[in-house]
Amino acid sequence: MIELLDRMPDVRIISDEDEETDSSPATGDAEREQRLFHLPPKRKQVLLLLLDGLAEKQVAARLGVSEQTVHWHLKRIYTQLGVHSRAELAAFWRRLDDPRDAAG
Repeated sequence: MIELLDRMPDVRIISDEDEETDSSPATGDAEREQRLFHLPPKRKQVLLLLLDGLAEKQVAARLGVSEQTVHWHLKRIYTQLGVHSRAELAAFWRRLDDPRDAAG
């Protein structure tokens, strides 16, 4: 997973008015991976903190935003990556980390 994170651009805290990207759902892991690398910086922060195991409340405190803001970013991440739950998001992340997981 570290190698994958090393390929992602640096993340910095920015305002909630972060740039918009294509919000139509992704289809398939290749498109999801492409969308992952084009998430706005705030969404990347939220994603990485959630994948580190933090709850939405903890992410909000860490980033200095409201829980509702974190939840909004999470919903947008789900839409952009074409997933419907944290379990699907985590499974997608594991497949990126170890492509052999996608086969079985």
